[in-house]
Amino acid sequence: MAKFWPEANDAERSRVADRYRFYYRGADETPSTLFPGARELVDWLLQRDYLLAVATGKNRRSFDPILGDTGLADRFTSPGAPMRPAPSLIRKCCCNSWMSWE
Repeated sequence: MAKFWPEANDAERSRVADRYRFYYRGADETPSTLFPGARELVDWLLQRDYLLAVATGKNRRSFDPILGDTGLADRFTSPGAPMRPAPSLIRKCCCNSWMSWE
């Protein structure tokens, strides 16, 4: 946050970060939904032995409830890599799925 708000002091940045966490993680209880046909597509891919993975910049604590809302959590693997823009996220997905990174 210091990069985007350099004139703020630590207390100000901390206060804004706390508010963000409150609203992003706690205040909005609207469950996540899928686009029409998404569940059927996921099932179709799994029936054809595709390995489905999640590659996101969100941390597991933030993302797991979102995927859980959809009822599809057991259909995906997630490598649990550092947050973006680290390319290790995609590399780890490839390695976890026995795919070559090259």
